[in-house]
Amino acid sequence: MGVAPGRCLSHEDSIAGVQSARAAGTLVCGIASWLSANELAQAGATATAPDDAAWLERMV
Repeated sequence: MGVAPGRCLSHEDSIAGVQSARAAGTLVCGIASWLSANELAQAGATATAPDDAAWLERMV
C-alpha cells in the first residue's frame, strides 16, 4: 500500500495481536473486549478502548 508502518493503526484484542502489531511497527489500539485495558497496555498497546465504537467516538 505504500504506507510506512509507523503511520498505520492496528486494532487488536489479544496480547499476541498487540505484540505482533507492535513488532510490525504500527501504533496499536487495544480493544478491551475480553482482556482488560491494563493487560493490553502492558502488552504494548499505544492506547486502549472498551470497544470499536468507543474508539471511533474518541477519533471523531
